[in-house]
Amino acid sequence: MISEKRMSIEKANLASFILVIGLVNLWVGFFSPPTASLFKTFVTPLEH
Repeated sequence: MISEKRMSIEKANLASFILVIGLVNLWVGFFSPPTASLFKTFVTPLEH
C-alpha cells in the first residue's frame, strides 16, 4: 500500500518535471533572442 503511494508520487513528480522542461523548451524556443540578450546582460558584468 505504502509502496503504491510512493510510486504514484514519483510518477506525479516525473510528470511535473517533464512539464517544466517542456515549458522551458517552449520559452527558449519562442523568446530565444530576448532571453539570450537578457542573459548576456546579467552574465557579462559578472564575468568582468
